[in-house]
Amino acid sequence: MEGKPHRLGVEPDRVFGLHFEGAPENRRRVFFFLEADRGTMPVRRKGLTQTSFARKLLAYQETWRRGLHRSHLGLPNFRVLTVTTSRERVGHLVAAFRLLPDGGSRLFLFTDRESLGCGDILGHEWVNGLEEVVQLAPLLGNAKEKIH
Repeated sequence: MEGKPHRLGVEPDRVFGLHFEGAPENRRRVFFFLEADRGTMPVRRKGLTQTSFARKLLAYQETWRRGLHRSHLGLPNFRVLTVTTSRERVGHLVAAFRLLPDGGSRLFLFTDRESLGCGDILGHEWVNGLEEVVQLAPLLGNAKEKIH
């Protein structure tokens, strides 16, 4: 985004993990950072000095790339789930992410509140950073879940 280094931080709205009894050892525990986007933060700005959703995504991306989730939080993995206000806003967030360095990650999953409703979060269809429609259940393996 800019040619000089920036120190960024990010604080998810919620953090949760799922434990899958029958899954392979490396997929047994999966962690999620939840972003509840109300549509009040600009999607992009010209620089990183002001808040934007793109800046937040970049911070998560760098957390993953540098392994900070392991070294600082002790989490072996994570995905970022973003629930926002509308399908149109989902499109804007995915487009902003695609403009970031190394954009197009499967690390990020997006949906809108109306589509999510009160349904099954594991069976719900999310859009990832590559604009693919995915469900959490197949990504996590076919195991019986226990929420911790």
